[in-house]
Amino acid sequence: MYFCPDCKEIFSDPGICPRCHKKLVPKLSPEQFASPLVEIFSVRYPSYAELIKELLEKEGIYCVLQGKEWAGAFGGILPDSLGIRVLVPECKTEQAKQLIDAYVGEVNISAHTRICPECGKQINPFELTCPFCKKSVIK
Repeated sequence: MYFCPDCKEIFSDPGICPRCHKKLVPKLSPEQFASPLVEIFSVRYPSYAELIKELLEKEGIYCVLQGKEWAGAFGGILPDSLGIRVLVPECKTEQAKQLIDAYVGEVNISAHTRICPECGKQINPFELTCPFCKKSVIK
């Protein structure tokens, strides 16, 4: 039995996951099953999502990017309603958030997006209304 390390789909033969395009592995680490995955961050740009995933994995935090497969259909940048969700084990939520907060401040991702003051999701800096919570973002 083989598993996709991203989507956790099970396959009978080794190879590449047709959905995630990741190499299948013979087993998943216990951390991947020890705690449910929770969303800690959402971003529209696949390159930012990959950087965040790399940052977290470098610190030993298992991470799944959900929704990145849609990026190609939209020319590499997802619409506001289809952000790439960054998921980590619930037991690593605080550590992951601290790493991301430090990283976001360092590279200034917010120059390309802004945070909705109501729901905390990343949105296009030109949006007047948050596509997630439907509240006005104008102060």
